[in-house]
Amino acid sequence: MFKDLDQSAKMLKLRIKIDVWSKGIDESIREEIRNHLRDLFCQLPARRVWFYLKRIRYLELNERRPDDINFRLEDLMDGAEDVIVNGQYSLFDESTSLVSL
Repeated sequence: MFKDLDQSAKMLKLRIKIDVWSKGIDESIREEIRNHLRDLFCQLPARRVWFYLKRIRYLELNERRPDDINFRLEDLMDGAEDVIVNGQYSLFDESTSLVSL
């Protein structure tokens, strides 16, 4: 698990570096580069990708600077996405269901 945490930090750093290095290039080319990187990341172990997505969410929600990507494990846990992964969400829960049966 700790290797996945370390690797997810490196994935985020790579994404940021690519965005910085490609600054000034046509946006369609930059988007294509991002898509290739996303496809590459999707070939990695699921837990690693999961931690990478958690890091992105944490940066967005806490308005952290991209150069401040070193988080504690506790900072990444208990995100909104964990409810679904842990099976704590039910489509038939009356309080959250959009469809009445």
